[in-house]
Amino acid sequence: MDWVKILVKLFVCVVEVFLIYDLHNNITNKRNKIRGKKVLLISLIVIVLLFLVNSANNSSLNLICFPIIMLSYVYILFELGIRERIYYFVVAFSINIGCEFLYAIITQLSAKVMMSGEAIDLSYNIMHVIAVKLITFIAYTIVKQFSSKTIKVMDNKTLLTYMCLPIATLGMMLTVFYSGIDFQKIGIHHALMTIFMLLMLGSNMLVYFAFARYSREVNSNAENSMLIMKQNEELEYLHKTVQRNEKHQELIHDTSNYIKIIESLVKDGENEKVDAVLKDLTEELENSIMSIYSFDTILNTILSEKSIDAGNAGVEYDVLVEPNVNVESIKEIDLIAMFGNLLDNAIRGASECEDNKYVKLRIYMQNENNILVFKCINSCTGNIQVENEKYLTTKEDKKSHGFGIKSVLHIAEKYNGILDLNVVENVFTSTLVLNINNK
Repeated sequence: MDWVKILVKLFVCVVEVFLIYDLHNNITNKRNKIRGKKVLLISLIVIVLLFLVNSANNSSLNLICFPIIMLSYVYILFELGIRERIYYFVVAFSINIGCEFLYAIITQLSAKVMMSGEAIDLSYNIMHVIAVKLITFIAYTIVKQFSSKTIKVMDNKTLLTYMCLPIATLGMMLTVFYSGIDFQKIGIHHALMTIFMLLMLGSNMLVYFAFARYSREVNSNAENSMLIMKQNEELEYLHKTVQRNEKHQELIHDTSNYIKIIESLVKDGENEKVDAVLKDLTEELENSIMSIYSFDTILNTILSEKSIDAGNAGVEYDVLVEPNVNVESIKEIDLIAMFGNLLDNAIRGASECEDNKYVKLRIYMQNENNILVFKCINSCTGNIQVENEKYLTTKEDKKSHGFGIKSVLHIAEKYNGILDLNVVENVFTSTLVLNINNK
C-alpha cells in the first residue's frame, strides 16, 4: 500500500500550500504580473518541491526547506514587505505547530512521537496526519474570520453554522482513533479509510468555500439593494432640484410683474395692498433664496442647498468654484451622487466636532481643462474607521450606511477618475479627480 502513503503526502502538500495561499490572499493583493494560470503553475511547482522534501523522510531537511520554499512562494505571488512576509509566515507556522500540539494533547500522543527527528511510519499515523490538517484548516478559518487584517468572507452566524461540519468530522476521526481498530493489518480497509478521510477533509474545505461564496453573494445583493435605494433618493433629489430651479426662474421672471403691480398700487394710494404684495414677495424670495457659486444650474443648486444644510448644522461653509469649471459632460444624476454624497459626509463629519466646525470646498480645472478636481476639507473627530484601505462611516448602523462612498467610487470609474480619502489630525480631506473628456 505504498501508493496510499504517496497519496497522503501529496494531499498534505496541497493542503499546506493552499492554506498559505488563502491566508495571504485575504491579507494583501497578488502581484499584477502574476495572475490566473501563472498562480496555478507556481503553486504546482511548490507542491512538487514540498512533496520531494517530505519524501526524503528527513525531519531536519524538512525543517530547513519548508520555511525557505514557503517564504519564496509568498514573495513571488504577493505584494508584501519583508517584515510583513516574515510576520505572517511566523503566524502561519505557529498555527501549524500549535495545531499539532493540540492534537497531541487531544489524542494523548507522546511528545516523543510528535517531536522525534526520526521518520515516522506514515501508515500508522495516516489518521493523525489528516486530523491535524483538519484542525489546522479550522484554525486558519477562525484566524481569517476574526483578524482585523483579513477580509471576513462570511458573517459570524454563517460561520457558526458551517463549523458544525468540521467539528463533526473531527469527532468521527477521533472516534476511529479511540476505537482501537488497527487498519494497518487489513490493507484494503486501511486504503479505503484513508481515501474516505481525505475526501472528508477535502469536502470540508469545499463546503467552507461554498458557504463563503453564498455569504458574499448575499452581502453583495444587500449592498446592491442599498445602492438602488440610494440612487432612487438621488433621482428624487434631482427631480426636486429641477423643480426648485424652475420655481426660482419663474420667481425672477415674475418679479417684474410684482414691481408693476406695486407701482400701480402706490399711484392709487393702496398702501395696505402694497404691504400685502411686498409681504408675499418677501416670503417667496426667502423660500427660494439661492447663493451663486457656479454658472452651471445643477451644480449651483447642489452647492446652494448644501449651504443651507451646513448652516442648519452650525458648520462654516466656504466654497470656491473657479469660473472656468465645466461640468456639462457629467450627467446630472452623477453630479448629485458624487458631489452630494461627499458634501453630506463632510457636513456630517464637521457637525460632530465640539468646535471649529468647517467645510472648505474648492472645484477647479487642470490639464488644459480636461481634468476636473473636487477637493473638500472638513474638520472631524478623528473617530473614523478604516477597513481594507477604505474609510467607513462612523454611524452606529454600519450595515446600512457607507454606501455613499461606494456610489462615488463607482461613478468615478465611469469618468476614469479616482477618489482619494485622507485623515490627519482631525482634518478629513476628500479629493475627487475626473477625466471629463475621456469617459
